[in-house]
Amino acid sequence: AGVVLADNVSCKGSRIVNLRDLGGYRGRGGLRVKRGLLFRSGDLDLPTGVLDEELAPLGVSLVFDLRSKEEARARPYALPGGIRYRHRPVFSSLAECTGGRHLGFWEREKLFRVLSGLSLSHEELRPLGRLMLGVYEAMGEDPAVFGGIMKEIVEHAGEPLLFHCMAGKDRTGVLATMILLALGVSQEDAKEHYLLSNDCRREVVEREMKLVAAIVKDPAVVGVIGEMMTAREEYIELVLDRVSSYPAFEDYARARMGLASADLEALGRIYLE
Repeated sequence: AGVVLADNVSCKGSRIVNLRDLGGYRGRGGLRVKRGLLFRSGDLDLPTGVLDEELAPLGVSLVFDLRSKEEARARPYALPGGIRYRHRPVFSSLAECTGGRHLGFWEREKLFRVLSGLSLSHEELRPLGRLMLGVYEAMGEDPAVFGGIMKEIVEHAGEPLLFHCMAGKDRTGVLATMILLALGVSQEDAKEHYLLSNDCRREVVEREMKLVAAIVKDPAVVGVIGEMMTAREEYIELVLDRVSSYPAFEDYARARMGLASADLEALGRIYLE
């Protein structure tokens, strides 16, 4: 496995949760992914001065926000001057999921009952447990939004950039996986990079799970919520299995992401050394 953290950033030392560099992995032709150009993170909802201090050493000039419209409205942030902002929601709303399915089918009544301390039956708990599986299935099946962002990344011509969602593990994790695979990084290393969110988010998850456990009385529901808050191998494997159903990543990228061979070649020229 390759080195995953750049010298100037550590997910444990930053006030931006799950901030990491994609650089250091071995990619196509034995070349390595360049450090200090592609950053990923969780939410940037920090006081303006603090956000300035965290982003300044990275030299970031462009930020992609993968959150939904509701998330962006609920937790806005102000980027330092000179950093461009592009809102590219993976899902247009919290309830939206490709294929006409809705992620919010349990969110109103059932989640209200959970947070009110009422138990759910096993029958009601089952769709809650499958929620994240459905999210990843959707992202693997219809990754066009990620392909569009990768085209924009090529146009950015190698200047440092950052992309993020709320936790920096699901939507951000899939985009990072797609970028690494496009650069020829192995599925094993891409999966390792994805799972590092659990180390980078450990303190946040422990703190949030204490709050959940204080409210939710059903231990089965607490367990399911805990699973949803972690990066799980079974989640990313749903995406990787969809990629592997094609002869090569290039075929998947062309058929599902709208990326041409020229786009992948340009990514390699810019981000491999």
